[in-house]
Amino acid sequence: MKSFNITIEHSCPQCGAPAVLEETDRLFFCPYCRVSSFLVEDTFFRYILPNNNPNIISSLYFPYWRFKGTLFSCYLDKTDYRFLDISHQGINSTIFPVSLGFRSQALKLKFAHPGYEGKFIKPELSLDDILCFIEKRFCAKESDIPSVQYFLGETASIIYSPYYLKNGMLWDGVLNKEICTTLPKDLDVNLLKAEKPGWRIGFIPSICPNCGWNLSGKKDSIVLMCKNCDSAWQPRKNKLEPQQQAHSPLLAAGLASESEIDQNSYGRRFSTACSGELQIIDFGHFAGIDTELLFLPFWQIKACVSDIALASYADLIKIANLPKVIQKSWHNMDFKFWIPAFKIRAKHFVRLASQFTLVQPFDEIVKKVPDADMHPVTLPIAEAIESIKIILSDFIKPKKDYFPLLPDIKIGFESYKLLYIPFKKEHFDLIQPKYKISLNKSVLETAGNL
Repeated sequence: MKSFNITIEHSCPQCGAPAVLEETDRLFFCPYCRVSSFLVEDTFFRYILPNNNPNIISSLYFPYWRFKGTLFSCYLDKTDYRFLDISHQGINSTIFPVSLGFRSQALKLKFAHPGYEGKFIKPELSLDDILCFIEKRFCAKESDIPSVQYFLGETASIIYSPYYLKNGMLWDGVLNKEICTTLPKDLDVNLLKAEKPGWRIGFIPSICPNCGWNLSGKKDSIVLMCKNCDSAWQPRKNKLEPQQQAHSPLLAAGLASESEIDQNSYGRRFSTACSGELQIIDFGHFAGIDTELLFLPFWQIKACVSDIALASYADLIKIANLPKVIQKSWHNMDFKFWIPAFKIRAKHFVRLASQFTLVQPFDEIVKKVPDADMHPVTLPIAEAIESIKIILSDFIKPKKDYFPLLPDIKIGFESYKLLYIPFKKEHFDLIQPKYKISLNKSVLETAGNL
């Protein structure tokens, strides 16, 4: 299947060899010097389209926001999913094109860095402004307002497209053709606010800070594993944060400031990781007896839900209206959400999360890196937490009683773990034999475009 990710030209930070990356790539391995590095950014990645302007110094780089993600809209009788991949002007202008069209997908981009000459126009519209535009264009009408609406699994970046002025006309620096024959007389490009391209891409050596062993992972994974000391590592700006097997006071301290998620009107914070200092979290896997296994990662989240009693397994039986007789011991069994730690199509994401949350697996956790194929972690814990309302709206019953409460419900979390669950590889499907849950292999294969 054709990939619709952005393709970026770059060079190895160690030896300078040329490289081609995809938008979702985080782990970069150089085939020349054989050094692995992890890519990190401060806020958003910034890219530049190819510039064919013969006079580079006179180039004018106009900003465009590029947004890709899934919009969830939960109604009383259904849940709608809409995958979005759009670009929009970073400054409202009637002179420059409104969007980039297919250029971001068809052309190879480069990271914007201080070495580029020309004038970089500073975006006036924020990402929230772009989301307002998306809401007006794609979201439900006032006559059919959803109870819950969230963006999930989003990727946001800024792409600069080159233009230049020649003979009183505006020229496209990509095609090297004029696009505007008549310019307003009062147009003065010197009045446009410029910003210095001081953004740099950070590279972290993929070496375990604990034992010095090489960290392993797929190129799009946001969590790297050390098979020598059985630890997992997640990058944060210029440091690697350990995700080891034991609880630590750092975890409680880090989570205390996020005991209640700071939701905006769109239900999103647009961060690639939980905010806070160095955190240590649990990770492990469930043992599997078959040989042909694929371990899928899940975030096990213990959360507190306001306005609804959902603290124990007995509460889950009631709120989901499951056909079970509640046992006394179930009141003492903590309830936890199980959220896939990988991106897949929306309906399968909700289905897997609901099925495992309703099952509430209580298998023994093996606290070491599994000796089998592991699917990469591509969904950060912050986004998993933000999906809780979506999962909650999927299994609560009767919906007519609970849905009016959803907009005002507050979600907080207490702890979380990264757990790998074994799935048996069949010809077309991945099957979890104990819990009778399956996933078609093609769903994972096509998830690289999300």
